[in-house]
Amino acid sequence: FSEDGLRIMRALRFAAVLNYKIENKTQKALLEEKSLLLNISAERITSEFNKIMCSDNPQVVLNDYKEVFAVFLPEIRPMFTLFQANANHNQFLWTHTLRAVSNTQADLILRLTMLFHDIAKPDCKKTDEAGIDHYYNHAQLSAQKAENILDRMKYSKMQISNIILLIKYHDSITSKSRHFVKKMLQKLGEDNCRKLIKVRKADILAQSSYNREEKLLLIEGFSSELEDT
Repeated sequence: FSEDGLRIMRALRFAAVLNYKIENKTQKALLEEKSLLLNISAERITSEFNKIMCSDNPQVVLNDYKEVFAVFLPEIRPMFTLFQANANHNQFLWTHTLRAVSNTQADLILRLTMLFHDIAKPDCKKTDEAGIDHYYNHAQLSAQKAENILDRMKYSKMQISNIILLIKYHDSITSKSRHFVKKMLQKLGEDNCRKLIKVRKADILAQSSYNREEKLLLIEGFSSELEDT
């Protein structure tokens, strides 16, 4: 690792892609030397990170080595300890995020969208008098934060544009009417509307069971109307 800090990311990539468990001494060294990643170019880190995100079970490595990922993604650290005290979640934000990631297919745009879709929640958390947490405008703020991260990690303008659009509207399917579907088509385009359906489903299935059936029925209705439009 001291000869090339990128080997830390390669070890995690092997673990994710090949479903390997990293040997104990290697694991210890990897964690102790994680700061070496600060000396590695964004392009090299991103190349390995993308392979991890598109593996079969990225959530396992993301959770077991979250402190390693937080070296080059420090914005995720507040997510580790934020407990969401409301009916829709009632779980830690990082737990919800990893579940959302695992609920999507191995598509880089979808996986990165789910990783960052709630990243600004720690910044906008408000607790009411009943002790219920609210996260007003978190989608817009998460899109802004994600844009900064993705730009820093040297993603393409097209990738950034699509991801931040999906994050911005990830919680915005509120109707299945033809008028609403046409409105969303104008804002997102057909391809991103189809991706948004997958994003919304992944998000719902990663939440608590509160009103889950109703939420999924709304998405199915939106999807059906999209096909007929």
